[in-house]
Amino acid sequence: HPFYGYSVLSIRYDTLENRSEDIAALLKAYENAIEDINAKPDAWTEILSGNNLVPAPILENYQVPQFPLASVPTEEQWMDVVDWANSKGLFEGSSDYNQSVTDQYLP
Repeated sequence: HPFYGYSVLSIRYDTLENRSEDIAALLKAYENAIEDINAKPDAWTEILSGNNLVPAPILENYQVPQFPLASVPTEEQWMDVVDWANSKGLFEGSSDYNQSVTDQYLP
């Protein structure tokens, strides 16, 4: 399911409060990297090879995927993950979407 290839960035609340400009800069740099990768996916083959990120036997046919741009999950998506984590015993209780998710720092 390649459409599930999302990264999750989790940042402590105290870090958000005390270093909000740094967090915004980090997310902007992250977004710039995604835009660069998406614009020229074939340009990254050498880096993937040189850092052993893709095994050599499949590198010739490997296609760098398109990465999603910055966004936050919908409340429905958030609750789906919370419910799943609860069902697996990974998380107990509930988690308020509005206290856990913000797009305030996105580029």
